[in-house]
Amino acid sequence: MSKDLSSANSDKNLFEVKGVTREFGRARFLSKKRYGTKALDGVNLQVQLNESLGLVGESGSGKTTLGRILVNLDQPTSGQVNFRGLNISELSGVEKKKFHHQVQMIFQNPFASLNPYRSVLDILESGFKSLGDTNRKEMREKIIELLDKVGMHRDSLDRSPHQCSGGQRQRIVIARALSVSPKVLIADEP
Repeated sequence: MSKDLSSANSDKNLFEVKGVTREFGRARFLSKKRYGTKALDGVNLQVQLNESLGLVGESGSGKTTLGRILVNLDQPTSGQVNFRGLNISELSGVEKKKFHHQVQMIFQNPFASLNPYRSVLDILESGFKSLGDTNRKEMREKIIELLDKVGMHRDSLDRSPHQCSGGQRQRIVIARALSVSPKVLIADEP
């Protein structure tokens, strides 16, 4: 019997990364040789429950690429990423949704990751709706509480991202990630 994300809670390893390589570029026509850039080359790591891990490296060393692979937004060229014992590249639709509720990423550029046509309220409601929360009054109360936790005032609910400062946009992205009560936060350039 295969385990799923909800029954794998007892696994001590949250993430296990085995030999992950990520190459960008293309192979030339009729050539077996690849001409591109290797962003990651054989990365191995484990992240345990209640453990924090920081990656340090020069610009362009693959930190963001690894983060995107860990949240399943990008696929490795080779290697494998397991979350609670399951290969994340093999998750089904339902399992993938559960995974994305448990693992969230806070992106480096908040302006690029926020929809400019939606209000702060709409952006934050989407997380609660994905969990099945449909009571608008309760959602609004939770959102106001979440904004307070990240140091924003409820007056910002009707604003668009472009009406907020860079720091406020970063707080919105953090609040959006926290709205689904994830088990793991991956912060790109925190």
